[in-house]
Amino acid sequence: LVSNRGSFDEEGIAFPLVVTGSDLPNLTTVTITEFDSLGSTFWNALGGEINQDITFKGNIKASFLDGTDTVSSTWKLVFRFYEDNTLASYVDSPALWQYIGQLDGKPPVNVTFDETYTVTPNNVVALCLKSDLGAVFGGFIIRIDQADITIEFNESAEDSVSTGYFLHEAMKRITEVITDKKDGFYSDFLGRTDIGYSTTGIAALEVIMSGKQIRRFPDAVPSMSFKDLFDSLNAIHNIGIGIEYNNVGQPYLRLENKNYFFDGTVVAALYSVSELHKKVAREWIYNSVKVGYDKSEYEEVNGIEEYNNKFTWAISGIKTIKNEYNIVSELRADGYGIEFARRKSYLEFPTEDTKYDNDNFIIKIRQLSSQYYAAKKEEYDVVENIFSPETAYNLDLSPGRMLRNHGGVIRPGIEKYLHESNVKFQYAEQKQNMASQRTGGISIDENANIDPNDLDQGIWIPEIYSFKSELSTTLLDKLIKKPTGIIKFSTSTEEKTTQFYYGWILDVKNNEDTDEAEWQLLRVNLKSENLNLIDPTGNTPDPIPPEIDPGIPAGFEYPFEFIFVE
Repeated sequence: LVSNRGSFDEEGIAFPLVVTGSDLPNLTTVTITEFDSLGSTFWNALGGEINQDITFKGNIKASFLDGTDTVSSTWKLVFRFYEDNTLASYVDSPALWQYIGQLDGKPPVNVTFDETYTVTPNNVVALCLKSDLGAVFGGFIIRIDQADITIEFNESAEDSVSTGYFLHEAMKRITEVITDKKDGFYSDFLGRTDIGYSTTGIAALEVIMSGKQIRRFPDAVPSMSFKDLFDSLNAIHNIGIGIEYNNVGQPYLRLENKNYFFDGTVVAALYSVSELHKKVAREWIYNSVKVGYDKSEYEEVNGIEEYNNKFTWAISGIKTIKNEYNIVSELRADGYGIEFARRKSYLEFPTEDTKYDNDNFIIKIRQLSSQYYAAKKEEYDVVENIFSPETAYNLDLSPGRMLRNHGGVIRPGIEKYLHESNVKFQYAEQKQNMASQRTGGISIDENANIDPNDLDQGIWIPEIYSFKSELSTTLLDKLIKKPTGIIKFSTSTEEKTTQFYYGWILDVKNNEDTDEAEWQLLRVNLKSENLNLIDPTGNTPDPIPPEIDPGIPAGFEYPFEFIFVE
């Protein structure tokens, strides 16, 4: 670039640049020429339809040659953003300002940069040198020895407004349809202060939206059965649902974290039980875990970057049982699917069907003033190994976090083998190595092996007590109203009992021909640090219950359902 004495644009002079490559544009210098603003090659970031975040990375090497009237001055490297392709006016943007040296005959200057800016479809970008001398320059010669620039861009459409349903409202509405009753649903886990709850629940700021809702179709709504919605939320959060009764004896559905349904309060004591046996609850012991989302985007460009996909872990130490813990959600949480659907808006594509239309998505949101926005990485200190951390959806709902939510279910089956067990990562269908850390939380590598000691300690032991005992009308009424409490029992009479067994009810079958009922209880882990045992009688249980005669028969013969799903 050669300058002659005289008046110049005080904002600087532009390098002549050319674009090479089409998929990943690269900018390089052309043969050195005298500066000519009309002849220089400028670069239009998009020529497209939407704003983009552009990252400019590069290296500039320049030499300063003595002119006939060299003037010492400070120069900066800068990108100039023109408002349109006529180059009539430019945006005074706080663009890339990098010192490259003084015009005093020093050796060549080497400048490296890595900066990101938001570029509009109409912007034209030029790489410029700017002087501190103003509009009048002395004679000089600047030689650009090398200018290597690469451009990376993350396409992001303008914000859009879609209508979704809070999980609380969705579950409440389905309950009303099923029961034909108002006020038939309650959940601290999903509740919010703005609808009358004392606190905002863990999953309160999550919404369900159909693909058509994301595309902003008028009158679009999600369609999903109670069972499918519950199973998906259970896969993500580890929840349970049961029947409770209000103060006038009317039933309602209660949805909470699963541990809520394993209440530590002793609700009844049984004495002189007969035919006591203990069996291994094989259905509650797992040697593998499949977790994540049944559908995730992978066919589109960048789809392989989707981290909310399906993962598999193997659990070592369990040699005699092959049982997979399947916690795969039918609800979608993949950010690429959400984004692809959002960009096929009804306004622009009213007659075009997409593969997202009939799928249902769960989206984590955040509240700002009276508005709700999709949550990104605002509450995360670290998000790594994905293409665009700043625009990542549903970080709270990642497969690694889903698995840890179920730690109290997975760990009981390997509690006896903690010294030799490992939860070993096996496979992910797409992106597997995202690393993230919530502010104040632990760092989670999605594809890391997991030490079972780091999982929540379970409050039960996967063993089932079975016995026979009397079931009075009074006791039955108590259990109907409080089925989640602990039953303590003994094979001795009340007068002679000094030790008890403790368990949660799995099943009670009353025999109409006799006064006895057949009981099945899941054994309580009395050593668990997460168990808050409350015994109104004041009896303190021994850490190890008495041995059961005639021993432990092998096998598990009974299917059972603890959680109501319909």
